[in-house]
Amino acid sequence: MAFAMGDDWRSIRGNDGLGRWMGSTVLSQSENVELKVRWKKQIGSGYSSVVVSDGKVITMATDGEQDRVICLSTQDGSEIWAFEMEPIFKGANGSFDGPLATPVIHQGIVYCLSARGKLFALNLCDGKQVWMRDLATEENAALPMYGFSTTPVVSGETLCVLAGAEKGALVGLNLKTGKSKWFAGSGPISSQIPMRMNINGQPTIVTGTGTAVIGVDPQNGELRFRFEHGDKNGSAMMPVPFDENKILLTNDDSFSKTFQIEKQDDILKGTEVWKERSIKNTYNVPVALDGHLYAYSTRILTCVDQQTGKAKWKSRQPGDGFLIGVDQHLVLSSKEGSMHIAKANPAAYEEIASTKVFDKLVWAIPAYADNAIYQRSFNEIACVDIVSNEQSMLASSTEALEFGTNFEAFMERVKSASAAKERETLISEYLETQTSFPILEDGIAHFVYRGKAEDVALACDAFGARQERAMQRLGDTSLFYYTMRLPADQRLSYIFLKDYQPICDPLNPRKLTSSMYAGEMEFAMRLPDQGPLEMSWFGMQDWKMPGWMKEDPSEKLKGTLVNQTIELDDKKDFEIAVYLPPSYSKGENRRYPTIYIPDGSLALSLGKLDQAYDQYFQANNKSEAIIVFLKTGPANPMAGPGTFLQDVAGQVVPFVDENYRSKAARENRAAHGFGFGGGMAFMLASSFSDKFGAAAVHSPLVFDDARAASINTFRQIEDSTKLYIDWGRFDMHNPVENWDIRDMAQTLWREVEANDSIHLRGGMVNDSTDWPSWRLRVGAVVQVLFDQ
Repeated sequence: MAFAMGDDWRSIRGNDGLGRWMGSTVLSQSENVELKVRWKKQIGSGYSSVVVSDGKVITMATDGEQDRVICLSTQDGSEIWAFEMEPIFKGANGSFDGPLATPVIHQGIVYCLSARGKLFALNLCDGKQVWMRDLATEENAALPMYGFSTTPVVSGETLCVLAGAEKGALVGLNLKTGKSKWFAGSGPISSQIPMRMNINGQPTIVTGTGTAVIGVDPQNGELRFRFEHGDKNGSAMMPVPFDENKILLTNDDSFSKTFQIEKQDDILKGTEVWKERSIKNTYNVPVALDGHLYAYSTRILTCVDQQTGKAKWKSRQPGDGFLIGVDQHLVLSSKEGSMHIAKANPAAYEEIASTKVFDKLVWAIPAYADNAIYQRSFNEIACVDIVSNEQSMLASSTEALEFGTNFEAFMERVKSASAAKERETLISEYLETQTSFPILEDGIAHFVYRGKAEDVALACDAFGARQERAMQRLGDTSLFYYTMRLPADQRLSYIFLKDYQPICDPLNPRKLTSSMYAGEMEFAMRLPDQGPLEMSWFGMQDWKMPGWMKEDPSEKLKGTLVNQTIELDDKKDFEIAVYLPPSYSKGENRRYPTIYIPDGSLALSLGKLDQAYDQYFQANNKSEAIIVFLKTGPANPMAGPGTFLQDVAGQVVPFVDENYRSKAARENRAAHGFGFGGGMAFMLASSFSDKFGAAAVHSPLVFDDARAASINTFRQIEDSTKLYIDWGRFDMHNPVENWDIRDMAQTLWREVEANDSIHLRGGMVNDSTDWPSWRLRVGAVVQVLFDQ
């Protein structure tokens, strides 16, 4: 499967795209090695990986104004040349600023694709432009959501680019002129990268689109095969070839697949060999070595038998990141900026060297050339030498934790006990004296898990999505622990990962069903086929449940919930559930303000907001309102509201006012939402300010374009409007990606507060995200919206 190997690294994942260097290096020539930073240089933000040829290091980055191709010396990092492609490509919807694609070097020419779809051919020696094609304009290539990020592939005299052009997804261009030669395939493209392979002895460009895998003759664009990969994502896939005509696809967030490409009735087809969850939800491309696949699955490093797809081992070390293979070793760059070398050992993770290289995030695949690793972060690029060190010994380290006096004394008693049975007895006696879990002491939460396990970790709102911390075992006992200092009035949701599987805390009876997280603290919207995540929750010593709320939400309603179907003008049905407060049936003259809740089905099923409002109204009957749960919603909230907002304002609101005793005036009508529903509530109130005089938004999840449009509309509102925005101290975020609902909420706040017509209330609360947080504040919402 492999092609001829040079002494450099001219494309993403190496010259043959397999992500490995098979020649002899210092790694096989020395008993012990260490990593030493030769040089490090500021370059600016960007996702482009590094390529190396002829003593030159090439990558792309932004200087804050222009996106550039940068050429540095391998020797000392000095700049040889820089080429300005276009103005900065601003990151959006979870991405950072700068170019995304990785250049490719072929016969002294650097081919590079800008984030807006401009394809450049530059001289490697001096950076002079040879030719340029604007694929977005000239070939009607649609801009992907995060910008063009694929890597071109060279085969013979053809440059193959997965551009999503109007005439075909894959474009073949003349290497010397850039002129389009052929188009092949169809379907949406995102961040997929084509792979050059030999299929039945013939050079073939294999790539994925959003729905299918295609194989194309690179010389004439003839479609050799096409088959559905059967997954819903396919956005960041690069086929990984192994064995004879087999490919691995890691394009789904829940599993990976391998396909055998073979002739059936004289037609090349792809037949599924295995489908497993052993490699899932990762931006890293696996490496195939000696019958095994080394990969990240979520943020856990794993070794998988490539014949069966079954995991051989899993390791929390060295942290989520990107890897390549070098001389029967793994070179790993963590997203937190550390670099590691481990043996490619199918029995266990065996690290032999590591060093800290960057302070900022790393989001690129490393490159190897001449006993050195080239890597870039979101602001720097570095050359790290692999050097022999016969004195090198790897020291293990554990995270320093803070302990309270009582818990520390307990641990000392256990450690000092001479017999295993006595140690377990002391643990049992200590746990039996605790009144709640986690164990709270002096502003510190002690999370404990007791049971048989090889590995236990804590995942929680404080760490964010796709994050966890390893729990430490207390000596040789069955107890694992992790301690954390928190604000005295903080509420927090969490899970344990026992041997990499999520479980609730067996010692804590308080549980919730999350709508924001799924799987192993993944974004639920990325795992639509998985059920909601069950989590444990607790409050610190000074946290108090609101006096009007009962912790058990299953109490029978004192009010009434009426399910109705509205036939819209276009003959489509719109489902709503109308909550009528307890006093509604007692007096025909009283009229009520109304609150409209997008994402109403989840608000009812997971949020139990009908019970929350009902309990609040029982304690505050003068504040009662009609609550309209909008069970029909946008077809795809991520893609925008569609006709949803017009349907609600134009047809649902008049229906409610006609059929129920509502106060039919804008000042008595509000939108109230959470997460995606929070974004919809914000848009509803901003787009139809003649109908809605108030809005309450918790933890809004709304993408950049829609947020900007709604903010602009809110700024222009002239009628007095009440707006409540809040977010949790540990609301939904990811520290290694550009996702943070807290920033989204604060952006809404900052951008609309200058409008004197907007009466803004809310702010940060010492809470997390999701229903247990949001439902606590329905009282504050009612009071703010209707001055009660």
